[in-house]
Amino acid sequence: MRAGLQLVDKGFEDVWGAGSASARYPLLAAHFTPYGEGLINYTGNAAPRFSTLYACALYLVDKRLVKGEPYIVSQGYTQSTGSNQQILFKQTRELEWTLFYITALDAAMFSFEPSESGAVITRPWFQFKSDEIIVASTTQAAVTSSRIILLHRPTINPCFRITDIRLAQGGFIVESDGKKIEGDMKESNHFNIAVLDSARFIIVGHFDSDGRVHQLEIVRRKRTGDALAYIVAAILESAGYEKNQYDLEDLDEALIEGYAIERQMSTEQALEPLQRTIPFDLVENAGRLVAQTQDSGAVVTLDERFAQAGHEGEDSASAQTVRARAQQLDLPASLALDYIDATFDYETGSQCARRLVTQGARSCEKMSLPVVCTSTQAKRIADYHLYALWHQRDLYTLTLARRWLKLNAGDKINRQGRTLKIAAMKQEKGVLTLKAYPALPDRFSSVAEAFAGFARRRAAEGRLWQAAPLISVVNPDRGGRA
Repeated sequence: MRAGLQLVDKGFEDVWGAGSASARYPLLAAHFTPYGEGLINYTGNAAPRFSTLYACALYLVDKRLVKGEPYIVSQGYTQSTGSNQQILFKQTRELEWTLFYITALDAAMFSFEPSESGAVITRPWFQFKSDEIIVASTTQAAVTSSRIILLHRPTINPCFRITDIRLAQGGFIVESDGKKIEGDMKESNHFNIAVLDSARFIIVGHFDSDGRVHQLEIVRRKRTGDALAYIVAAILESAGYEKNQYDLEDLDEALIEGYAIERQMSTEQALEPLQRTIPFDLVENAGRLVAQTQDSGAVVTLDERFAQAGHEGEDSASAQTVRARAQQLDLPASLALDYIDATFDYETGSQCARRLVTQGARSCEKMSLPVVCTSTQAKRIADYHLYALWHQRDLYTLTLARRWLKLNAGDKINRQGRTLKIAAMKQEKGVLTLKAYPALPDRFSSVAEAFAGFARRRAAEGRLWQAAPLISVVNPDRGGRA
């Protein structure tokens, strides 16, 4: 069974050998990490303040415990004398683990890749002492994409504070130190933290010893430079638009980890990768550009009595809806997506989506997004666009009477049971001509999970909007906003 889950109820076996009772000590509650089909067991030369960390691989073969050769992971680093010690293992990459030694005074950490016979240290020991917090009664750690989040509760002036540490190549970089979480919330005595996605995490806590959960708080990173609305606004303003000439309210909740502009390009070219990452349209309405997401807006049902119109000399009854369908052989059987992978130090990663039923199609579509995302996000983006290419292979041309001039590009219409999305519209001599394609289902998204992917080095040039490490407001259930 995966992760050594069969290593239970097998009795006691000697792992560390004679004399280990006085030479090897358990690391508080941090005993194991998964490895292959087994586990790796860790001990220290002292408890809880160890200076040498040992490891030993364990496997279950034919109901027998098989032990690897013990080895030293790290030595020569002595932990601080702070109280309230915690030792945690957190997985920070596919094969990498980070050990945390947290006290009321500071937090120490290092990253390594364990194996059956040895370990490679990927980030050496790093000690963090907050300038904002004198003593913390409790500190918990979580990992999201390329960052470590430390959640503190200071002893003096109790409140939740956040430290954001970036997992850099070969080391740790503190991006923000002990920032207070804004919002109306009560700090629980006992709590933990879990990551929801790259922008949000949840705090679970209780105040008493009755075992009940008293607190559930969702915390979002403050949107200072990573909101999609912020990036789109910057692009539009660089093209000469004033703030009163666009409305990006629909993009306020969408978050982008980072976006690179590596060469001179038109406004349309700069917006296209963002529209492919989080689908949205910019349509002109009442003299302003208005952002519309895939699910925004109601569906307008066309009254068949007024749904057709003809030009002069043309019977309106003959002005039928025209459908043009792309040939199946011209559609891709797969789609390969290149993206910026934060997990691999912002090098180029790749994910692929494939159709199970190709109906003769064999080609592979190539898409490149200079956008920072995880491998799973990239996989889901690829799935989305491959599905959209097939679902929207029909292009409809409709001619409507002037009573439908209230429609705008990007609106959805229902015609004879079909939900269509307007791509373009033109008025000529009282007749409105629409180009439309099938709308994607509401709330459509992929739930695919990706393997870690691979990365190749990319050029370091260009401008990058990077997710801001600052933390803000809490608990949307209370009406808070970031």
